[in-house]
Amino acid sequence: MLGVQLVFSQGRKGSQLSDIWCRDLAICLELRRDVLGLNVITGNFLDARLPERFFDIVTMWNVLEHFSDPLQSLTKAREVLNKSGTLLVETLNTDSLAFRIFGRNHPLFAPSYHCVFFNVKTLKRMLDKSGFRAIWEAPIQSYVRTPRGYRTLRYFKYRLLRGSFGKLFNDVILVAATTCE
Repeated sequence: MLGVQLVFSQGRKGSQLSDIWCRDLAICLELRRDVLGLNVITGNFLDARLPERFFDIVTMWNVLEHFSDPLQSLTKAREVLNKSGTLLVETLNTDSLAFRIFGRNHPLFAPSYHCVFFNVKTLKRMLDKSGFRAIWEAPIQSYVRTPRGYRTLRYFKYRLLRGSFGKLFNDVILVAATTCE
């Protein structure tokens, strides 16, 4: 799923989650709006009218590489985060072993819909330019080829796997950042 999530919380009772989805996925929208009671805005994150300095958390799960101007998207995220807010970015990592071996033939390269690619260094540089400071990073996922196609191997929860397997096969990285104020 592509989307940017924004979280505003005033303690547990006043929490609010807003989802901005890039695609009109009717079932997901119905579930999020009607069943979960979330504020779902369909459309482009950059065009969404959002209050400044309002949200505690902005998440970009596998979405930053889809923006034609990721710097502009990160700058918008900074503008809507409050002073103590956190940004979480999950994206493909071009420094992974698989990317180094397969290059443009890597199955996740998908140039038709991935506009920009990152590694930890380039992502941190982009975060710095947009007013963020990276505070944590981790390899969280790899892809393994099986007879049924590629399968996800998520090891985010397991520190031992992140520190060993993840350092070598880190196809997807997660970086947490705060605003520089």
